[in-house]
Amino acid sequence: MKKTIEIFVFGHVQGVWFRDSTKKKAIEYGIRGYAKNMADGSVKVLAQHEDQEKMNLFLEWLKRGPDTAQVDRLNKKEIASEEFIDFQVRY
Repeated sequence: MKKTIEIFVFGHVQGVWFRDSTKKKAIEYGIRGYAKNMADGSVKVLAQHEDQEKMNLFLEWLKRGPDTAQVDRLNKKEIASEEFIDFQVRY
């Protein structure tokens, strides 16, 4: 069953290639959705996949992010969402 999770990533996550790195990792795991910088300094990630194991691996990666980032915490919840066909960086 397809799940969509809305994740807000907090810490030093803007200006450190977080969104582009997230897109690369999402493509690696077959995750669809997007990553977007938010005005409060967080990054919003919508992640959608049918395979819970791949989703869990992606969420574990988000807890660390790329080497240039410092992730302090994630806020996540399952939501109803549109169907995504790929993963995008949104501006």
